[in-house]
Amino acid sequence: MKKDTHKNSKIVMVTRLSSQYQNAQDKEIGNDIMTNAKTNLVAPLKREGGGAINIGITPKERDMIMPEILGLDTEDRGYIKEVQNYFKEYAIRLGTKPIKLEVGVEDDGRPLNSSDYLKYKVIQAIPQIANEDESPNALVHQYKIVYAKQTREKRAQETKNKMQAINEFNKLANQEYRKYLTLIGLEKNQPKAVNTLTDEEVLTNLFEQVSESPDVFLKVHNDKDAQDKYFIESLITHNILKRVGGVVMYENMNIGTMQKALGYLREPGNNETVLVWKVKLQELSTTYHEEFIDEEEKTEQEAAKPKRKTSRTTKSKK
Repeated sequence: MKKDTHKNSKIVMVTRLSSQYQNAQDKEIGNDIMTNAKTNLVAPLKREGGGAINIGITPKERDMIMPEILGLDTEDRGYIKEVQNYFKEYAIRLGTKPIKLEVGVEDDGRPLNSSDYLKYKVIQAIPQIANEDESPNALVHQYKIVYAKQTREKRAQETKNKMQAINEFNKLANQEYRKYLTLIGLEKNQPKAVNTLTDEEVLTNLFEQVSESPDVFLKVHNDKDAQDKYFIESLITHNILKRVGGVVMYENMNIGTMQKALGYLREPGNNETVLVWKVKLQELSTTYHEEFIDEEEKTEQEAAKPKRKTSRTTKSKK
């Protein structure tokens, strides 16, 4: 076997999906059983039928790989028959431990490791194994192909994202915590009643989200619509607007999805209605922030408020 230091080396791992043993009633016994369990997966028949076996390789690849494995020459009599017989009995034995395969090729296309390359090609054709660009389906797949290099790069990127998320989190002002926690819940389709949480609970929950879902935090952080989305969510939280089945409603008016609600906010013809919302929110919210209202609107708000009549008291003359 050629070493994976070859310039064309490409390592993949075939790993068992954890869902296959999550249902073990006794975790310790279940894992012990699964550790010792092996699965034989065979090359599937070609879809066109006729008994031909789909070994996942082209005739050219076959003739580069099989002579080495069979100890035959492509010109030998019975070569094709021997290839067919070989794959009738061919099976790949997999357990819970990942298997490592060298699937790189020389510049002329010859595999660096014929046996590993053949396994890789057959594995790609087996329905129970999710390919590297495929999302696993727990009802279908038992295994997943992962590029070892991609795994390292993915971990490095995840670490980088987490560090960046924590760095951006540390720059936030205290009054921004509720906004970020609200929008993370919205992004995850898990809206939270953030207004019922204390400041300490908000801080704790937000830091957990930053640590567990840095990608989501960064997506919220870089969302140019974040402020308007938070405003809409705050209106919903205080029952000024309602969300019914994913649709935003105002009284009997169907505004639409969040995206349409954002458009409604920015429509000049709706400025008066939006200003009314802001006034109501300011009156109802104990965590309302002046960030929702600009200076011009503050002046308009004061003018919109009803004037109180003041009674004058006259001092009686002595």
